[in-house]
Amino acid sequence: MTALKPNVVIYLIDDMDLERVPFYPRLDRGAAAQLEVHRRGNACRRGLANCTYTAPTIESIGERGVRFLGAHVPVSVCTPSRYALLTGRLPSSAPFYSGTHTGHFDAEGTVDISWNTFITQGVGPLCTRQRTRGCERRAQTLGDMLHRASYFTGFVGKWHVSSPAAGVQAYFRGSHGRIGIEPNTTAEQGAAAAERQRGYTEARKELHADVERSGFNYSGAISVGNVIDLAPLGLAVHNVEWETEASLALALALALALTLTPTPDPSPIHLTRRRSPFSGSAPCT
Repeated sequence: MTALKPNVVIYLIDDMDLERVPFYPRLDRGAAAQLEVHRRGNACRRGLANCTYTAPTIESIGERGVRFLGAHVPVSVCTPSRYALLTGRLPSSAPFYSGTHTGHFDAEGTVDISWNTFITQGVGPLCTRQRTRGCERRAQTLGDMLHRASYFTGFVGKWHVSSPAAGVQAYFRGSHGRIGIEPNTTAEQGAAAAERQRGYTEARKELHADVERSGFNYSGAISVGNVIDLAPLGLAVHNVEWETEASLALALALALALTLTPTPDPSPIHLTRRRSPFSGSAPCT
């Protein structure tokens, strides 16, 4: 009888510091000191944020698993960190603005490694005649490797390692108006918002195609950019239910990238029935 392959679940959470995982301050003096800095901050002292959060699910996983005290992100920005985790490559090797070839340099000659570390770069606004090197290059991903090992792979949540198609970008800019329903909305305005929602859903199919072209059989609740970038659409909230529903559709291998983190910085969140696994925590953008 052939042994079953173990399931693989990766949580990649934006801006999550070591002290935000409850068991790490007990193991790392730096994490413990930083946690005290947060607890003494104005938000905690004034009761504006919950600074005594617990995370029993993550805590139990950590107690049963292996904890890496020497693991560090290569760049302290979300997109290049996501690129590095998914590809196993340094962010400076990304196809666009590659620091090893025709990288983008600022006035001081420093390579710009930020929100331009894409897994693949095809035709689009970021590929110009002046910057074509690497535009058709594609990095191998963890999804590719797991797929070759006969896993069914999936990605849920914040993607932000490819450039959105022009149709999606138009919605992000607010060119089609707001989708979020405002108070005292009339029936006509509600119908117009619903029509914009249908158009936005159709345009978003290209986001899922980008993910699936990058080695994943399934994609769900895909978002790009930060939550605040959806303000022109009226959707600048953390929608945990949306990500949870998409995650539950997967059974084998899953990469889950969240924008919601346990931090005392309060931000908008959309949550009704389900609670975050980080009980009592507040999100960050």
